[in-house]
Amino acid sequence: MRRVPAPPREPATIRTLPRVTAPAPGESLDSWLEATAVRLGVTVRDVYAAMGFASPFSELWRHINRQLTDAEAEAIAAATSRAPQQVRNMTLSRYRDLAGIDDAGRFTGAAPWARVHGSRFCPECLAASGGVWLLRWRLVWTFACTRHHCLLADHCPRCGDAQRYRYRVGPDAPHPGQCANPALGTVGSRRPRCDADLGEAPVLQLPVDHPALAAQATIDALIDGGAGAFGVYAEHPLPAMAILADIRALGAGLLRAANAADLDRIVPGDLADHYHVVNEPGPSVVAQARGRRGERRFREKPPLAIDTAVAVTAALTVLNRPTVADAADALVALHPHLDRAKLEYNITKNRPVSGSASPVLRAVYTVSLGARLTPAHQLQFRVGTPLAGRPPRTATRCDRRVAGVPALLWPAWALRLCPPGMYQRHVRPALSVALLLVGATLTITDSAAALGNATNCLRTVILLGTLHRTPQWPQIRAALIRLSDYLDTVGVPIDYRRRRQLDYTHLLPDAHWRDIACGAYTRPEGAAVARRFLRERLSGSPAIATPVPLSAEVEYAALLKFPGRLNPRLLDALDRHGADFLAAQGITDEPVWWEPPIELLADLDLPGIDTETIDIAELHRLLRREQCSLIEAAAAIGTTPDAVRGVLEHHPAPKEPRPASKPKIGPHRPGPAYIAASTMFPRDRLVELYQEQHVGLRTLGAMAGVCKQTMAALICDYGIPLRPSGQGPGLQVDGDWLYTEHVERGRSLSDLAGELGVTGSVLTKWVKIHQIPVRAPARRTAEELSANHDIPRILLLALAGRGGWERLQRFAAIVDYADYATAARELHASASVLALQMRILERDLGDRLLDRADGTHPMHITEFGLRVQRAVRHLASLGGP
Repeated sequence: MRRVPAPPREPATIRTLPRVTAPAPGESLDSWLEATAVRLGVTVRDVYAAMGFASPFSELWRHINRQLTDAEAEAIAAATSRAPQQVRNMTLSRYRDLAGIDDAGRFTGAAPWARVHGSRFCPECLAASGGVWLLRWRLVWTFACTRHHCLLADHCPRCGDAQRYRYRVGPDAPHPGQCANPALGTVGSRRPRCDADLGEAPVLQLPVDHPALAAQATIDALIDGGAGAFGVYAEHPLPAMAILADIRALGAGLLRAANAADLDRIVPGDLADHYHVVNEPGPSVVAQARGRRGERRFREKPPLAIDTAVAVTAALTVLNRPTVADAADALVALHPHLDRAKLEYNITKNRPVSGSASPVLRAVYTVSLGARLTPAHQLQFRVGTPLAGRPPRTATRCDRRVAGVPALLWPAWALRLCPPGMYQRHVRPALSVALLLVGATLTITDSAAALGNATNCLRTVILLGTLHRTPQWPQIRAALIRLSDYLDTVGVPIDYRRRRQLDYTHLLPDAHWRDIACGAYTRPEGAAVARRFLRERLSGSPAIATPVPLSAEVEYAALLKFPGRLNPRLLDALDRHGADFLAAQGITDEPVWWEPPIELLADLDLPGIDTETIDIAELHRLLRREQCSLIEAAAAIGTTPDAVRGVLEHHPAPKEPRPASKPKIGPHRPGPAYIAASTMFPRDRLVELYQEQHVGLRTLGAMAGVCKQTMAALICDYGIPLRPSGQGPGLQVDGDWLYTEHVERGRSLSDLAGELGVTGSVLTKWVKIHQIPVRAPARRTAEELSANHDIPRILLLALAGRGGWERLQRFAAIVDYADYATAARELHASASVLALQMRILERDLGDRLLDRADGTHPMHITEFGLRVQRAVRHLASLGGP
């Protein structure tokens, strides 16, 4: 409730006081008004009455040195011929925040330390000035006189009571420089004054270069300047209130935690001795007075000047060091003489009213703990950063971090952070948990649970312990902190928590995998392995739990080998399918896969493998041309299989182009079946059975244990004419014509069969009858075909190998039909063969040519198919490839 002051009298009753001199520099208001009364030879009551205040002045004296109302300040200014602001500056409202005074002039306890009870004083200053009391003596932070090189006094040397904690406005004239408290042993309302000469109060004299005087000078400069840039605050400037809160927290903590016998190890010996003397109970007048005052109910328990001097001097011994690390070293040097639990309590305790320790002091304390912190705590406290300290409890930040971290740390980062001998499938989940700990209040168990329990507390602790024992632990810790800061600042484009919660049951069905594999020139087996790989890539979580159960060891081994099967086309196709799967789940604004830039680690000396240094071209050569396994390839280039897998997931090895084959002309070498048939059937015996007895080829083959094709080849080699079995008994194929067209002109048997209107198998029989050497189709590479500038670029991949041009011609022929069945009837072919040929073309060309008929819509050509059709017709007009 706001104080309601007694209203001043009418302005006419305010009298201008004569012979009012200017206040001394820094003098308090009550001291100046008291000095004015002495000069005028009147009482302080008379001075108050002249200023228009109503008797008995009970409200005014309670707050005259705290904060005046506007009416009070104007009345005093009018009576003393001073400006109202000059009058206000002589009260503690000048140090309002520092003293903790609210709008009503009450002490709130919001100052970084408790207030002084009354006023301290310098005996020599009082004696030299004739009793001038300085306003700053009322601040708890003023404990020494830098002019007279001594501590301030707290009590009267005779009665032992504090000074000026009450303002006597009675009929007696003031006696500046003397104790105004009631004399000891007196009672009643009109008790005589003590009147002891305060200039004779004993104080501790200090050398000019004493640390306590230097500490007082630092405090004075801090209060006058409003901010500090000394010691550790030179790199981290803070407002004066924050620095004073640090000094209070550290100083009070040191004073509370210090062993009584070791206090001289923390502050100079004279301060320690004086502290023990003053604070030991005894029969002295001061001790008795303090005992009586301890029975009273005060809002705060004000410290003595020696208490403040010891606490501030000890605190600045640490905080005056130039860096946080140096200050931490100074604090470590004091540890043997302290109860560290009490010190930690004072530094880490939150004080919403009086001010908590700043991040700078918390960093000093955290760094001072050093090796006593576990690796997890070092990450939580961000040890190694400029302002390490206990993390704030911010649920929003932790929640955002959980969404931005995969359960398996990104491969390139995990490879850099851990020594090569560590198994990445165990390391990556534990590193993700460690990343969540940085600057967070989560425990290891909570972090592991937030990431789906891909690992547990024990495995994470073991990993961090192993890394902590490496010489590069400070660099590893810095890398994790740097990564955490990057994720918090830049953000993560993938919500891994949402991806961990997706249902992957329908990811990559077998039919889709077969299409993808064929389109990427990859064997279509291993659909389940491909699914697990793609699931890990999408979700960032392990598809098979670690440690691997015995029942899943085969699947796990196949998953580890899968990166060796990847090629650029296959990985791209899997990513496209992953994007389609995410879109079906409503995720359209995220990439399929993402990794933070590894360049963040450029200046760190880390124990792991930098995948950027691996020779990718050599790795691809070993895998494709030399047909090495991942383990063999890793050994050949001097790295680990985990590093090879990490590289291949970024840079898959392209498939090795198939070598061009030369056309094979002439019969094949006789095999075991042919030799067995020729041994059993000499030519005369075969003429008798085949020509004279008309035994069929199938029967002859059964007698020899070979197939009928082998028997037909033997009969032809013996020069025995085969009995034709073609389409109609009248079909005859001239041998000279067939030799000319097939061997000399290079026409394929399928082309000639189409011209004659027979099947390919019938024409093959006539080739054997006439003993015409079969010309195998040439296999040409894309590089050879690209030398022919007449061939459109879009057709190169389809023309490479055998039968490509025939398949392209077949495609150009079937696009006009409603479905494969109709096309097959018209072209005298099988619908399944046509469909297979189109799938081969689509695999080679990398895109869909035809959309199949679905019962309601006929088969129609795609946009890509139209481009291919035009290219085929153009090439056909030029005579083919």
